[in-house]
Amino acid sequence: MYLITNEQFIDVVKQENGKDDIEIDVDAAISKGSNVFINNFWYNTIHYLGARRGYPIFTFTHDIDYEIYNKPDQNYLKIIIEGIKEAFPNYSDTEILIYLFSKKGIAGKYSKEELLGLIKNKQLVSWLNSIPSNKITISLLAFN
Repeated sequence: MYLITNEQFIDVVKQENGKDDIEIDVDAAISKGSNVFINNFWYNTIHYLGARRGYPIFTFTHDIDYEIYNKPDQNYLKIIIEGIKEAFPNYSDTEILIYLFSKKGIAGKYSKEELLGLIKNKQLVSWLNSIPSNKITISLLAFN
């Protein structure tokens, strides 16, 4: 997870969509749980995932669930695992493994040994302790 400003979050969404005139209402996403902010674009929905240390956590994705699931690259999966460890520090390696195996994009595409090797990676993203209050957290998760 990354602690960024509202403006930085919106800029990332704009870059991913290749569109500069996107208006995103993060308050609507918090109150409704999600917010479709633009139609006919790949990343057109933000989801509010909760809060951590008083900062809201968001992700953005497409509003349609496609049934095609590709095996995620190991480097991408490492980032997801680091985010899980950071967000849920009490999860054991076994709990993370069970969670990942429940995801359609991973089930049947990785062996237990491969996943455990990635989970035991000790390079975790560190939280900064003194962060200005006008920041938000973004978590880029792409599993169903």
